[in-house]
Amino acid sequence: MRIILVALLVCILVLPLTALSLTLESFTPVNETMITLTPYIGYGIVITGVYSNPSVNYLYVLYARINATGGVLIMSNGNVIGNVNLPNCTQPYLAAINYEGNVIYVSCPASNLVYEINGYTASIIGSIPVSFEPTWVYYDNYTNQLYVVAYGSGKFLQYNMINSTLRYFEVASTISNLWPPEIIIPNGKLNLVYVIYATGYILYLNNTTLQLPRSYCLNCIIVNLNSTPLYAYYDEEHNILFVSTKGGLYALNGSTGSILYNISISPTWLTANVNESLLYALVNDLVYVYEYTEGMYFEIGVIHLPSVGSSITMIGNKLYAALPSLGIIDEVTFYKSPNGLYPLYLYVNSSNYNVTLNGPVDLRLINLHYNATVMLPNGIYNLTIMTPKGYYIQPASVIFAIHDSTVKITAPVYASYKLIFMEEGLALNDTWSVWVYGLTSYGNLFNETLSAPAGKEIVFYLEPGSYRFIINPVFGYSPTPPNGLVSVSSAGSIVIPVNFTLINYPVNINVTNMVSGLSVKAIVHGKTIAGTTVNEDLTIMVPYYTILLPDGEYTFTVTDVTYGSYNKVASPTVNNIAFTVWAGIRNINVSLSVNYYPLEVSETGLINNVKWSLGVSGVFFNGTRYSYATTLTSPSDSVTLMLPDGSYTVSSTSSYFNGFNNPYSAPARSVTINGAGANVTLTFTPVSYTLIIRVSTILGLGQYTVNVVGVQFNGQPYSLRLKSTQALLAVSLVSGDYLIQINGPYYITSYSKHLVINGFMPAPLSVRLIGLMLPVIIIAVIAVIVVLMLRRLGYI
Repeated sequence: MRIILVALLVCILVLPLTALSLTLESFTPVNETMITLTPYIGYGIVITGVYSNPSVNYLYVLYARINATGGVLIMSNGNVIGNVNLPNCTQPYLAAINYEGNVIYVSCPASNLVYEINGYTASIIGSIPVSFEPTWVYYDNYTNQLYVVAYGSGKFLQYNMINSTLRYFEVASTISNLWPPEIIIPNGKLNLVYVIYATGYILYLNNTTLQLPRSYCLNCIIVNLNSTPLYAYYDEEHNILFVSTKGGLYALNGSTGSILYNISISPTWLTANVNESLLYALVNDLVYVYEYTEGMYFEIGVIHLPSVGSSITMIGNKLYAALPSLGIIDEVTFYKSPNGLYPLYLYVNSSNYNVTLNGPVDLRLINLHYNATVMLPNGIYNLTIMTPKGYYIQPASVIFAIHDSTVKITAPVYASYKLIFMEEGLALNDTWSVWVYGLTSYGNLFNETLSAPAGKEIVFYLEPGSYRFIINPVFGYSPTPPNGLVSVSSAGSIVIPVNFTLINYPVNINVTNMVSGLSVKAIVHGKTIAGTTVNEDLTIMVPYYTILLPDGEYTFTVTDVTYGSYNKVASPTVNNIAFTVWAGIRNINVSLSVNYYPLEVSETGLINNVKWSLGVSGVFFNGTRYSYATTLTSPSDSVTLMLPDGSYTVSSTSSYFNGFNNPYSAPARSVTINGAGANVTLTFTPVSYTLIIRVSTILGLGQYTVNVVGVQFNGQPYSLRLKSTQALLAVSLVSGDYLIQINGPYYITSYSKHLVINGFMPAPLSVRLIGLMLPVIIIAVIAVIVVLMLRRLGYI
């Protein structure tokens, strides 16, 4: 028994060179037997191929002789049935098998023939002429038709075994780059024919429309592999067409032509055990063994042949490989475990890890230490290795197959890269989270969201790779940075500070009755959702005013409404407005009403029953003029007027008492209302009028006397006696009824005048007084005149 080993590296194409990946190794235990052919066909031969008919357990070996014709050696169960010489066939090329009739068809390019050989009798039963150079042959056991590539003519042919008719086909002229055909595989079950060309094109032809001359590819499927074909194999059981090219091995859907997957090898021969979904691919002296499905494949082993092989075929659980240089057939038998279990070896450099295994057997293994062995039946498994936080394996999961094989998985464990996020700015009762996603260097998707209370850090443990992080929204806050990129190449750590700031939303303050020139002073007080206190002083001079506030609960209070130097000229109809900002715009409506303050006016100095007029005039704070007038009778209570801020004058324009006009007067008072009421008292005093007395004296002999007697307007008697020698005299009198008398002992004349003063200044009085000397002088003059006349008359 030989143990053949293959190591498969999983997903390491993008790993840094400093990190080793998880590796998977599959062991394929086999027995090998060498079948020597020289006793039957002699020396100087070259084995060109080996073929089989599993239904009857027959083996066919094609060989060529040096300087002679070739032949076919027919064997069954290790016994030679016969050796068929092929006349005119110096180099047998390929063979096709009719399983039911046990007939083998051998192409001979040099002789332009395809030989028919009966396997049971080991005899030639016929030959098919091909024009020209037949190479690839394939027998459709479903339709009993033989297909041959006539390589030299660039055509392929179809041979009907029932009526022995031969039809040639060429590529439709509308399709370019399809010459020449190299491989043809009929699929009678699906009524298709696969034609593979040297340029890498594959045509899926409809076998029915194939009979229509030069139009059989009007609606066919065309697949371009862009690589020279080497070999092809069709698995009817799984409807998969395997095509080997110089650029790799492709698996195609047999109906649609879609490429299912490709394997990075270029085998020159393919065969399969379709019952166990095993594909065997020959590459020089290696046979790769794959377990496959329509969607995936798994390499489960590699068989090392003694020398380079030319072809391989299967009978049951045995693989036969033709070795031209040795002139032998290598018979390979696969080992089967007696209990159907095969070992899975785990090598993990960690003292504590868990394993989850899903497949034909589901297992969860915990607290494993370093190496472990698990016995498993054949099947496809998904294995995941979970390491402690802070460590990683690249990749952590792998899909593998066990098929009569042993699997060894080696998983190096590495310290993770720590990506640390530190938060600032959130309230203590908040919770924040970070989302990190990206691709590891192995192409694995990382997608994780972690959260923490405010003030606590968030830590991600990352494998090498490229990642994007997003700071998830926290209600009412804006993070900086909101997102970013992180590239991780090795173990280490990085700290990313995340500063949360409160999001401010517009608060629109709409002020109605806002006139130009008003200035509204207000304060916004409250607490944000972060618990911080807000005290913001505002001066609003427009009807629409906007401030920015974060989420929270607040109170809007108007503290003053001014106009120039005037304070408290108005007040809001509703003050201390409570409002909440919650993730959006908030509107506050404030209606102003002008403040009116009491102006209390009182009087003093008036007697009872005096009628008097009150006048208030002025200018409001906003420039509007104001005037008010009324008539009152003493004694009167104070008068209260409600007035806005402004400058005013309080006055009395007239008074009346007992028929007398304006007997009293009071000086006007100026008053300013500025955010508070005011008191004004008008002090009345009797109005005094000045009586001017002009006195002219003739031969005055001394002072004169002025006597004023009468009754004042208020009924009070009045008496005044003045002595003067002046020519001009002023006497002050209030309204009333008076008698004015002017006389003197040295004057022979006197003056008397009745005077009523009623609201107007009295006219001046002009008085002439004649003194006592005037009559004496007159008498003396007369006497002198008399004496003179008497003298003239001579009487004296």
